[in-house]
Amino acid sequence: MEETVKRKTQAVVRELFHDDYEQLLNDGFSKVVVKHFGTFSMDFTRQLSSSVEKLMISIGDDKSTIKRMFTILTEGMNNTRKHGALDEMGRRISYLFIAYKKESYKLQIANLVDNEFVPGLSDYIDKINALTLEELEKKHLEGLDNEFIKDSSGSGLGMVLTRLKTGNSIEFHAEKVNDTQHMCSFSVVLPR
Repeated sequence: MEETVKRKTQAVVRELFHDDYEQLLNDGFSKVVVKHFGTFSMDFTRQLSSSVEKLMISIGDDKSTIKRMFTILTEGMNNTRKHGALDEMGRRISYLFIAYKKESYKLQIANLVDNEFVPGLSDYIDKINALTLEELEKKHLEGLDNEFIKDSSGSGLGMVLTRLKTGNSIEFHAEKVNDTQHMCSFSVVLPR
């Protein structure tokens, strides 16, 4: 029975990965330049960040866009590595896409979240999205007081930085994976 649950969780997450990939293509992004399914080790995070930087230089992006992508990508992968829930095999299954079109990139990161944290995480993203850029900058400069981040399930500053670096709202989706977990997806558009 337990082995069936393991396979089922992995199969559901892999299906969501493929669905999200297809959705990016349907949303008009000409290429998905990065896609990863699995876990995010520190070494992988460093290697991927370096590879994305080289890719963006070859595409012709300016230093400002590359720095903003680096910040968002690193924060997202670190949040997933530190705060993603464990599957039945003790892994932090997650996935990542970076899609490209002429005027923008879309970065999407998804990871497992235990059911009890999904409502608070959704509320936290709504709070961040409701703030003006000036209010976000103030929160960033204050270092985020404990009252503001207590509902974030540990996401904190990374989500605020993502909004600041892109000027766009964070899209949040949660899909039930099993009786105890959801796969939560965070995506944002980064103008070029």
